[in-house]
Amino acid sequence: TALESVRLPKTLLKIDQGAFENCTALPYVFIPGDTHTIGSWSFKGCTGLEEADMQWADATEIREGAFKNCSALNTILLPSGIEIFGDSCFYGIGATSFEVPATVTQIRAWGFARAYSLTEITFAGDAPAIGEGAFNKIALTARYPSGNSTWDGAVKQSYGGEVIWEAA
Repeated sequence: TALESVRLPKTLLKIDQGAFENCTALPYVFIPGDTHTIGSWSFKGCTGLEEADMQWADATEIREGAFKNCSALNTILLPSGIEIFGDSCFYGIGATSFEVPATVTQIRAWGFARAYSLTEITFAGDAPAIGEGAFNKIALTARYPSGNSTWDGAVKQSYGGEVIWEAA
């Protein structure tokens, strides 16, 4: 039988490395407010995961491979203070669009690589540091705030994919 969801306890401070790795029957997870660490590979390979609600978590970083190969993941509610997307953290997700909050300062290497369904990414603030292969093997439109001088030619690269950059 499939799980309906997992609501982690309010007292949870961190999700350890690989905690839910390859839990293919998990469709929804709620990560509570006191959670400050979303560990490496914590949900990697959760192919049935459709929604991750982290909006109340205290985490500033989603670590390496945390949601790697979550091919059904299409709803991602991010922590309000999120700053760093770790290496391969959204590699292979199923979302068709993604909004990067203004608080994000880094998208590390392979961040969204092979997220084949992803056709649109919207950046809300200054240009973050974007790592090698961040958009590897995907074709998408990347929108950024018009008139924002941090979005110069050096930032607007392909990062291993086919990226069309548009001021919004």
